[in-house]
Amino acid sequence: MDWKNIRQLLREQSDTCARLGSPIYSGILRRLALDTADAPVDEQSVTADPVLRVLGPHRAAVASEMIPLRLLAAVHRIVLAGNAPDLARFFPSMGGDLYAGGGPMECWQAFVDVLKHRFDEVRAGLEYFPQTNETGRGAPLIGGLLHAIDQLGLAGVQNPVPVRFNEIGASGGLNLRCDRFRYLSGDEDSAGWGPTSTCVTFTEAWLGEQPPGGDGSVRLDVRSRQGADINPVDLTTEAGQQHLMSFIWPDHVLRQGRLRCALDIARVMPVEIHRESAIDFVNRLELTEGELTVLWHSVMWQYVTPAEQQQVQKRIEELGAQATQSKPFTHISFEPAPHLEDRAASQVLVVRVWPSVRVGNMKMPAGVPQLLAKGTSHGIPVQWK
Repeated sequence: MDWKNIRQLLREQSDTCARLGSPIYSGILRRLALDTADAPVDEQSVTADPVLRVLGPHRAAVASEMIPLRLLAAVHRIVLAGNAPDLARFFPSMGGDLYAGGGPMECWQAFVDVLKHRFDEVRAGLEYFPQTNETGRGAPLIGGLLHAIDQLGLAGVQNPVPVRFNEIGASGGLNLRCDRFRYLSGDEDSAGWGPTSTCVTFTEAWLGEQPPGGDGSVRLDVRSRQGADINPVDLTTEAGQQHLMSFIWPDHVLRQGRLRCALDIARVMPVEIHRESAIDFVNRLELTEGELTVLWHSVMWQYVTPAEQQQVQKRIEELGAQATQSKPFTHISFEPAPHLEDRAASQVLVVRVWPSVRVGNMKMPAGVPQLLAKGTSHGIPVQWK
């Protein structure tokens, strides 16, 4: 048996967790990788070892399958449900603490015990791909939208600007409400965009230059909000809320707090999420007179097949060709860019607008991709270019 693939994925995700501030997950993943280093070759020995038994079917996994994160979320879901008290004492998401709970070695043993004693639940949980529905990604999405509004000159015509939100890979649809979050360029006393009364606030959301209108001078009139996902999360249920929480790393308490606040917003602002593919959704999308049609997505493109990606891009071009000054259209993406040297900030914000716009004394053709910013997979901070 060759464990090289999965071992490499575990090591890489361990490094990523370390860079993004999760010592608990970084340590667990490093131990998982070590356990596969001297893995036996016979099936009987593999079956007797909890770690190898769980990882065995995924030995040949590739990065896009996200097996390390799927495994961690499956275990975290069990912890959140109150079914792994020994591991819960290490997880801040359950009021625990890594070192007060006994330290990394005891945490590791408690993790292995979950794999051993709740194997069927872990195996079932591995079926779910990551669905963080990360609220921090609202910062690049709103920043990109403000940039599109500025280029199209819409705020000079009508402010608040009439817009329609459309999202593919929407999960539970939290970022279809991201205009209800507040984004600050610095600390809590700095200028920002979004309602001051919200409990979802991001300090230092935009680093470098602030997006145009990011001081709150540009306002939105959101006329509709709709999304699509092949496996949408029902935010009205405790199971759905717990599902989203399981994908947030247990030592990221600020992210957990923002998610809880965003769920409170979602309870009073229902949004329809269609259970369908990205291509089916965009094929139904039409532009409307007097409104800016927005199509956006964040950290989901890697889960779309190359064939479907081509179909979605084709439909985006068709919508762009239909755009006019009174029926503008923008496509906003915040997706991985593996070529970036900065591995901690590997997502890039790209915005396209239709019809053609004038920037200064130059006319920019419609639909030109504009790379505006980069950020982490969790969205913030966004380094504006």
